[in-house]
Amino acid sequence: IKKATDSKGGVGEYVIQISEDGVDWQDKERKQGDFELWEASVANFSAGIQLPGAKARYVRISLSANKKMPLHLQQVHVYGKK
Repeated sequence: IKKATDSKGGVGEYVIQISEDGVDWQDKERKQGDFELWEASVANFSAGIQLPGAKARYVRISLSANKKMPLHLQQVHVYGKK
């Protein structure tokens, strides 16, 4: 996720969520505070071992901030395979 250089908003907590059906969502990654570039790995954990990837059809990025300022994202890349 890359923020636009003109973005003044977006100081708060970001959450990346995934869903297979668009109804039930799982939190996969959180980030507190401002950033320019955030590379988040969405992975499964089993017995303390990180396994690559997680099954999902939908990805949602949300921001909870205490100020009402616009947030501009320049890029969002989601990688996957069928």
